[in-house]
Amino acid sequence: APIPTSEPEKRNSVVPKSKPPEWVPDASTDHCSSCKSQFTFFHRRHHCRNCGQLFCSDCTKHRIPLPHFSIYTPERVCNDCFTDVKAKK
Repeated sequence: APIPTSEPEKRNSVVPKSKPPEWVPDASTDHCSSCKSQFTFFHRRHHCRNCGQLFCSDCTKHRIPLPHFSIYTPERVCNDCFTDVKAKK
C-alpha cells in the first residue's frame, strides 16, 4: 500500500506529472511564502515553476530543468523545490 504523504510533501513532489501545477493567483497574497517579506513595486513576486507558490526574488534565485514536467530548460524555482528536485535526480 502507498505511504500517505502530507500536503507540503505533495506540493514539492517531483513524481512524474502530466503538467506543472496551477500558479497561485498574484492577488492571493502580499508576502513571500518562504521569508514572509512584503511584496512591493521593487520587491516583486515570482512563481516557483515546480510548486506554483509565490516567492520573492531572494527565495527564487535558483533555476533548474524540471524534466518531471517535460521542461528541459532551466526555470525559476523556490529554494525548497530546488533542494527537493536536486536530491531526487
